[in-house]
Amino acid sequence: MACVCASFGISVDSAAALDSGRVSPGIKRVAGAGTRLTHSGLYRVRPQHGPALLTHGPDAPPPPAPLEERAGPRAGLPDGVGFEAGDIERTPVCATSDAQRVIYAHPVAGPDRIATVRPQIQAAIRRMDSVLNAESIASGGPGADYRVRCTPEGDISVEDLATTGSSFSQVVNSLRTAGLDSELVDFTIFYDGSGGGSCGIASYAADESLSVDNASNFGGGYAVIYNGCWYGETPMHEIGHTMGAVQYGAPHSTGTGGHCWEEQDVMCYSPDGGSLHQEGTVMNCPGETPRFDCNFDDYFDSAPEPGEYLATHWNLGSPLNAFIAFGGAAPPAPPEAQERWHIHRIRVPHDTRELEIWVRGSEGVTLYVSRGHRPTESRYACRSRAGAGGALCRIKHPERGRWMVGVLKPTGTTSAPLRIEKQRKARNHKR
Repeated sequence: MACVCASFGISVDSAAALDSGRVSPGIKRVAGAGTRLTHSGLYRVRPQHGPALLTHGPDAPPPPAPLEERAGPRAGLPDGVGFEAGDIERTPVCATSDAQRVIYAHPVAGPDRIATVRPQIQAAIRRMDSVLNAESIASGGPGADYRVRCTPEGDISVEDLATTGSSFSQVVNSLRTAGLDSELVDFTIFYDGSGGGSCGIASYAADESLSVDNASNFGGGYAVIYNGCWYGETPMHEIGHTMGAVQYGAPHSTGTGGHCWEEQDVMCYSPDGGSLHQEGTVMNCPGETPRFDCNFDDYFDSAPEPGEYLATHWNLGSPLNAFIAFGGAAPPAPPEAQERWHIHRIRVPHDTRELEIWVRGSEGVTLYVSRGHRPTESRYACRSRAGAGGALCRIKHPERGRWMVGVLKPTGTTSAPLRIEKQRKARNHKR
């Protein structure tokens, strides 16, 4: 994503700025008034409601790369695969958790164009899915698809929301106020307005561990794409950030910039205000279409070889990435079956001696608890059927990391509210 974005960058040698947390007016305009620069070089955004988010900062629009500079050792994408209208589209996998929840957002005082833009947004995501699938196969692995929330008819769901402002903080706050704050999904927001010169901005977690417990794998991420950048590579770029691209230690990393410097690449541009390699990009991939990880060495490789960085570090092409379905997937459960499940995600620290989870006052439901994946009726670590007092799962010495709680309602029951409670006993706990 070759672009010039100095107006958004930080001065990498300004220790005073890092110590004080000072942020430029341009970044505050896009990220939010309360944004602070952390000692890690990332920005902390604090919406009015809910927890703070980290981001590398705004992304400026990508200018076209000169055709004569495009040359390299690998072939480009297959004919017809790309981000432009008319390029090949592919249907992503429908899922209710570990999925992208797509939102059309517009200013509360502005027009609501959802009926017009919904099919265009859906087409853009299908083209993006086609690029992802082609790149997964080109890297030597299976096909791949984004996991997305769908309508009962199986179309990509695009929800409608009015927001009270255009900054990242204000948009996230509007979603959270409307109840869109689940850790089971990441939110992809197409904002119908200007981003103050920015194409988009997204939350980003600095975690290079190749593990199902990677911080990018827990959900609750937000990616905002501003009008004017909806139908190119920007949505794939911002979703890439919520999934954890690009990490500091990647071979072509810009450090705290969260990008790479090897073109022609969806996640690459330099300078970007990061702490590494601000000398510009090198053109290592042929073709006119941006690639999803040029040479498959910085953030996506579905078949890494021993000794490569992505074989041992966080890799969006790894099957550990819960937000991508590799090698095809079973068809989604019918909507009525999906509605029977209530899913909750929890994090268990390393010093936990015992974990207790209750569902109160929900006779007839069944409580399931599993480690690292969504529980099913046949795959779980603990199962308990609720009586008059509810259901209880008690797990001794649980492994640290991501656990998921599922409550299954009997067929034909209404969506009555459930009250899930948890208690963690530390290893030094005394009765």
